[in-house]
Amino acid sequence: MHTANSCNTNPLVKYKSKFDEDIKCNKFRQIHACIFRISSQPGTAWNSKFLVNAEKEKEFLDLFPVVVNDLTNNTTDPHFAEANTRYDELLRYLTPLGKKLRAFITFIAYEVLEKPENVTPENRKLAMIMAWALELLHAASLIVDDIIEEGEMRRGSLCWQRKENIGFKATNDALLLEQGTYILLRKYFKKHHCYLPSMLLFHDITLRIGMGQAADCMSVKDGKPQLQHFTMDRFKCIAEHKTGFYTFYLPIALAMYMANIYDLELHRKSEDLSKDLTFLYQVQDDFMDCYGNPEKSGKKGTNIQEGKCTWLAVMAMKKANHYQIETLKQCYGSKDPEAVTTVLNLFEELNLKDVYKSSVEESLNHIRKNITQNISNENLQTIYFKILKALEQRSC
Repeated sequence: MHTANSCNTNPLVKYKSKFDEDIKCNKFRQIHACIFRISSQPGTAWNSKFLVNAEKEKEFLDLFPVVVNDLTNNTTDPHFAEANTRYDELLRYLTPLGKKLRAFITFIAYEVLEKPENVTPENRKLAMIMAWALELLHAASLIVDDIIEEGEMRRGSLCWQRKENIGFKATNDALLLEQGTYILLRKYFKKHHCYLPSMLLFHDITLRIGMGQAADCMSVKDGKPQLQHFTMDRFKCIAEHKTGFYTFYLPIALAMYMANIYDLELHRKSEDLSKDLTFLYQVQDDFMDCYGNPEKSGKKGTNIQEGKCTWLAVMAMKKANHYQIETLKQCYGSKDPEAVTTVLNLFEELNLKDVYKSSVEESLNHIRKNITQNISNENLQTIYFKILKALEQRSC
């Protein structure tokens, strides 16, 4: 049971309270509403306490109005006044919500990797701005994903394209969010040594996200899942490109760049480790899509209905007999509730819940060993063990 004191320590509630005195001012009215939405979001399967404390989380959230202002005041042309208002609404609707995993990794990794004398208030702010830049890219990719998959709910609210008068205009909104990343980079990092490598890496990762999305889409042709191509290699490739590189490699690489760490071998090993973290993360995501609580995750699971190349589907194809494979061919990818139930029952027959538990434990042990043996930088090891601890605590 939550006590009054425990509620008062919630950084999101404090963030909301920060603007209470200014609520009568139009300048803060809409931002205040956004912060209230953050504090009332459903619980998630990710616990940020293993990465950041309440004070740092609040400090990060306090920068959001600054980011909104930076992105919506780039032109004084009156013809774009309405477009800027729309951009403002877009930013507030999606960007500050969610788990903010990538953002937290970015600025916490910087603080750990940087020389202590360089961790100044100004540099900490820059690291958090970089984290917001990454969150913009993440939000853009989510909008694209929701359009392609005809999603209904995201982060406890209607998907952006489901809102009245939005629809496919959301494709342009996704572009605006992505370009917001480069507006922030140019404004805050133009004279910083990390500017060029960071910008190039953002472009590279954005391409990888697009390629991963394309491979994911091609797992279904003419409305039918291509089950014969559902292999572990394909699953890993999609997960790494669509999600993994910008979730586990990009934040670490950006932090290393800001801390003036350009060791190519260390970056390579970090990228390799990101693949292992991605596998664990995606296996957990796929499991929670089927067996998780929508009120906790903020969205309904639809992988079975969409015929996704998930870990569960790959394992089912690997373990199933001829009769069970035929059942999958008939039912997997169908939106019929009875077909979905049939697939879930087949997963039970194949004991995939037990296989999941074993796979997660094996993956955790492998990653621990990988961190210890292959990451020479002790500070970077610390970051990875924090990430691993947070992943270990994920639940449905």
